[in-house]
Amino acid sequence: KKLRSKERREFSLNVRELAIYVRHRDPRVTAYKSEQIKQEKRKREEQEARKLAAEEAKKAARIAAREEEERRWEEDRLRRAQERVAQGLPEESSEEEEEVTRLYHCEPCNKSFKSENQFNSHEKSKKHKDTVKK
Repeated sequence: KKLRSKERREFSLNVRELAIYVRHRDPRVTAYKSEQIKQEKRKREEQEARKLAAEEAKKAARIAAREEEERRWEEDRLRRAQERVAQGLPEESSEEEEEVTRLYHCEPCNKSFKSENQFNSHEKSKKHKDTVKK
């Protein structure tokens, strides 16, 4: 029995080696392998092209969104200026607008606030109280 299983293993091994040898020599197999390599290369190139196109699209979308936002800000600024002129008020300069936004300032903490509520909240905070005590 041992002899038979040993012979069977040897035979199977010989058949496998023969199949590998024939596979390496067969022109159909080599043609198939080269075709697969070409397809993989083509797929990689397509993926890279799609990736680049997606990045370019994202970049273009970001630029378009930024331009749209700038356009809206400009329209809003012009609209506010026209409203002020229609009401008979002098036009605001950008410096005056900046001063309005930094109306509330805490000297001991050296912090600026855009609204009175923020400033009041800051005055009630522990950090502000500790700074004032010093």
